[in-house]
Amino acid sequence: MICRRSARFAITAIVLAILIAEIVHYIADEPGRFREVYRGAVQTAYPEYSIEQSSYARIDPISTEFSMVAFPYGSGRNDQTPHNIFGEVSVNAMRRVHTPSLPDTNMTALLRSFNGGNGTDEAAKAHAKNALDDLSENAYANAIIELTIPMGERQLTDSFGEFFEIRSDAVFLFLSSRAEGMKKPVYWRACAVYAVDCKKLSSIELYRRWVSRIIWLDRIGFRQLGLNVDQLQRSAQEGRIYGLLTYGFPKPALLEILSHPEVRAIRIARAWELDD
Repeated sequence: MICRRSARFAITAIVLAILIAEIVHYIADEPGRFREVYRGAVQTAYPEYSIEQSSYARIDPISTEFSMVAFPYGSGRNDQTPHNIFGEVSVNAMRRVHTPSLPDTNMTALLRSFNGGNGTDEAAKAHAKNALDDLSENAYANAIIELTIPMGERQLTDSFGEFFEIRSDAVFLFLSSRAEGMKKPVYWRACAVYAVDCKKLSSIELYRRWVSRIIWLDRIGFRQLGLNVDQLQRSAQEGRIYGLLTYGFPKPALLEILSHPEVRAIRIARAWELDD
């Protein structure tokens, strides 16, 4: 009798736990919030890729999901990395996240050793100058720009506005140095999340909007993506920019940017000529 009672209690507890998980799943993964939060999470976790997604999210008793495609920034025509990767991003009722496998690119090591905001480094700057000098005069590059000190959005625009518009979708922001609890700096590409607003509103304010939509349940899934929610929130409070990822900039512009005292180094992820 005791064994039967214990078995009934265990079954009841399991069923109740499943029901609670499903209720939380339907509330927490409301499609609009899910699409906004997790498209930003995947993009923030993988600065090496441009993440594009479908305009809808589907919720069912098992999971919530949306389709995505990733295009690697750091790869050339002859690289082994695929040029586009299709798949689904999903979160199930137990908060497990599934994403397509996105392999490291030749940009990954540069991200993991990012040193923006850590002051002047003359040796690193000289090395960057030599690397840029070695490029052909008509070369273009995807490059990581490390700043000597973290800057506000207005300060960055005042210093580098002649070279780029930080609200465009060709310049992306790093909002921390090597982040605590993360292998890469906090990365922000506003147009990946807010395509309508990204070219007319502050990138930092859009980042804060995104962070405000993250709830405590997302910590589990974010951790699987290599993201530390506490660090994301600290970056939102600070609102400072430690560096930039520039996409397809010509060699002369990169050399001129490197000459600024606010630039610690420029690290080339990929360079090419127009006939590549």
